[in-house]
Amino acid sequence: MLASYARALLPRRPARPGVVPERELVVPAAPQDPARIARYAELCGFPRDPATLPATYPHLLAFPHALALLTRRDFPFPVLGLVHLANRIEQSRPIGAGAGLGLRVALTAARPHHRGSAFDVVAEATTDACGPPVWRSVSTYLHRDRTAAPGARRRQDDPHP
Repeated sequence: MLASYARALLPRRPARPGVVPERELVVPAAPQDPARIARYAELCGFPRDPATLPATYPHLLAFPHALALLTRRDFPFPVLGLVHLANRIEQSRPIGAGAGLGLRVALTAARPHHRGSAFDVVAEATTDACGPPVWRSVSTYLHRDRTAAPGARRRQDDPHP
């Protein structure tokens, strides 16, 4: 993860301005450390339940992989300066604290936003290599640009000003 932080600090030219490459990282299932889960739950104020993961814990596991995608040379926007607009988390069922979690982290294509370009980092967690995701998050980011795309006026129902 330190390498990703270092790459985030380095100036670079975008490969293709505004075009977010369709990339994903898949991480095989791995068991979780119960002591780390307990520390996280306590720090974040979750009820003590040693049998299940806090709903936001998989996001903690996925973030280093998201950062790896955002700091690749072919990613068009500098990481420093991105505006985090939203997080949405869906969990289909409680995840056992002893379950091995596999992760898939992907970038979506950039779309026009009235203040620049927006894109999503989608993360999914599975407890079974062949099964459907039991957890999913969508983190929306904005790259601010004074020359916002034509037709990208702010919609009245847009939750992200």
